[in-house]
Amino acid sequence: MGRGTWSWIVPDGLWEIAEPLIPPSKVRP
Repeated sequence: MGRGTWSWIVPDGLWEIAEPLIPPSKVRP
């Protein structure tokens, strides 16, 4: 799981829903 930058935006419990919705642009600050 590439939580990288998004780890501080999306709560851990919400990841199971949000992760598949997040585009590969997680390299953004």
